[in-house]
Amino acid sequence: MRSVRKLIQAGMLCSAVLGCGDESVTGTQVPDVVGTWHATKGQVTSVANPANTVDMVALGATLQVVLNANHTFATTITFPGEAPETSTGTYTVTATKLTITNDQASGGDVIVFDVALNGGTLLLTNGTVDWDFGAGEVASKLDLTLVH
Repeated sequence: MRSVRKLIQAGMLCSAVLGCGDESVTGTQVPDVVGTWHATKGQVTSVANPANTVDMVALGATLQVVLNANHTFATTITFPGEAPETSTGTYTVTATKLTITNDQASGGDVIVFDVALNGGTLLLTNGTVDWDFGAGEVASKLDLTLVH
């Protein structure tokens, strides 16, 4: 679960990096995404069994990502009844991909997302994570929707 949280935080960070503008981004344009982002969706879906899916935001989790101009990030995720968890690291962004690298002692996780920016909404999709749906961790996809 902690590795998924780190991935979500990283995803949120990536979202922040990509979504600061009001216009849609297409082609080879790399948007200025510096700022603070909040998740409206944080869906994890099993690769082997797509019927196994969970939206952490729908379950009450809150996710915030702060993307800094120096390509560092900080994320905070809070699950109901639990203390907030923070994560920091670095990010890179191209017109089509956002890569986040968690620098936590237990981390070092790297997640690569497909990126789409439409107005003030940043979509990060197809991030690969391990998630425990109740019978051990399995390869899963992480999709995040972030807004300013």
